[in-house]
Amino acid sequence: MSWTIEQNTLNYNGYPLISAFSDERYTLISDGTSWDGVFIYLKLDKPVFRGVASLGRLGEGRFSGLHRYEPFWVKPQIAQKAGDVNPETQFLMMQLPDKRVL
Repeated sequence: MSWTIEQNTLNYNGYPLISAFSDERYTLISDGTSWDGVFIYLKLDKPVFRGVASLGRLGEGRFSGLHRYEPFWVKPQIAQKAGDVNPETQFLMMQLPDKRVL
């Protein structure tokens, strides 16, 4: 299983997950264990209290995750399309068309 960035697209085993992804602004961190998730780390020039950035365009699939709705609280969300994913999402899972979940 592998995560790659090719032609500004974040891929998982060749499946495009996020297009218009800037590898100049983000770093992928994966521990390479049997748990095959990835952290996406935003590179900033200086520390900020609240950083806002776009990841790119999410691919097709269903989404489930946790988003921040108050400074110290998150709540679950389920979305059928990428446009419904809350901007302050802290954790996101995506169901691929073949029913695998990332």
